[in-house]
Amino acid sequence: MIDPKNLWINVRFDQIRASGLAADLSANIVLRSRSGQTLKGRVLRVEPKADAVTEETLAKVIFDNQPELLPPVGELAEVTVDLPTLPVAPVILNAAFRREGDKLGVWQIADGDLRFTPVKLGASDLDGRVQVREGLKNGDQVVMYSEKTLTARSRIHVVEHIPEVSR
Repeated sequence: MIDPKNLWINVRFDQIRASGLAADLSANIVLRSRSGQTLKGRVLRVEPKADAVTEETLAKVIFDNQPELLPPVGELAEVTVDLPTLPVAPVILNAAFRREGDKLGVWQIADGDLRFTPVKLGASDLDGRVQVREGLKNGDQVVMYSEKTLTARSRIHVVEHIPEVSR
């Protein structure tokens, strides 16, 4: 027996991205059967036991206003939770990150020269922006894209955007 007044959505969050997940955070819910329609909700609770196999944190999300026509039990939904505001830090696109040996970092342009700068990353968003917790400061210039693998001796030509390539 199902009580429609106690309807929730079981949501799985990657443990790495679940920092700050807590009860009462607001959420946007898009049901598969109602593509394009966003329903408001909130996190009811975060389960005390995570899924160790899939490395996911489990949570229950409820609707702020129960839909007039309830979705079928088991329907898939896309849920986006508004996490707490992060401290101010530089943010760059994940395309800029490179691995040199065992270090993750970016190629930084300083005084016209290239230098590899190791970084520690923070949170990321769905658009590919990543917070840099250590290694860069606001205003630092980094290489977002290069045609060839870079070294400290590479010659560079800085452009504001990559021109369209016609094929």
